[in-house]
Amino acid sequence: MVFLDEKIIFLLPPKCGTSSFVSLINSIPKFNSNNALDSNKGRHIRLSHTVRRHSIKNLQDYKIYQICRHPLDRLISSFYYLKPPISKDTKNPFSIITHYDKKYEFNEFLELILPFMISIKHKPPKSFWYLWNRAIKKDFKRINNFFYQPQIYWNDLNTNVEYIKLEDIVQDSSLLFSILGENTLKTFPFENKNKGNNNKPKTPTLEMFTKQNLELAYEAYEQDFKILGYK
Repeated sequence: MVFLDEKIIFLLPPKCGTSSFVSLINSIPKFNSNNALDSNKGRHIRLSHTVRRHSIKNLQDYKIYQICRHPLDRLISSFYYLKPPISKDTKNPFSIITHYDKKYEFNEFLELILPFMISIKHKPPKSFWYLWNRAIKKDFKRINNFFYQPQIYWNDLNTNVEYIKLEDIVQDSSLLFSILGENTLKTFPFENKNKGNNNKPKTPTLEMFTKQNLELAYEAYEQDFKILGYK
């Protein structure tokens, strides 16, 4: 999400309240204009893609922000938003699954993807995305390659980014005042609150994770926890 006149870039990984954030931005007259780019299309792209798409030459002149979310909450939200994945009955030489045509439940799915993520987590973002797509996307139906990526990979140019926690602005949207120059922000909206799988627990908790998967999740998203400031 880019605002060229204001020289502001927002990085918006999926399942970080981005639809709600865009709705909030669009409620502000000066941002809801022809100068607002990517407000509804391509908003999940990484920083390098943003720079190329808009031919930004002077990135150092931009203030870059990223909306982030607790990695465990995002993991739960991603799984139930996409609906339980079903393995494909196709031959994949990079396969990590053992049962084809199986509908995977939450912890069953984590038992497959988290060890794989750990095995490639030290790869640079470009290699990580390539390996993920090769081994995961060929295995499962309805798996979007964005939804389980570490959030820190959206800053793939390793530049200065200010992280804004979704949990904070949901509680107090005035935290955005200094960024947007707006002091009459509305209550934070919830655009996708009721979308996705109806089997999603009403109040997701850590108890949804098995002990093993909880440990694996902390290891797989180690850098997200560290850099984004979550525990």
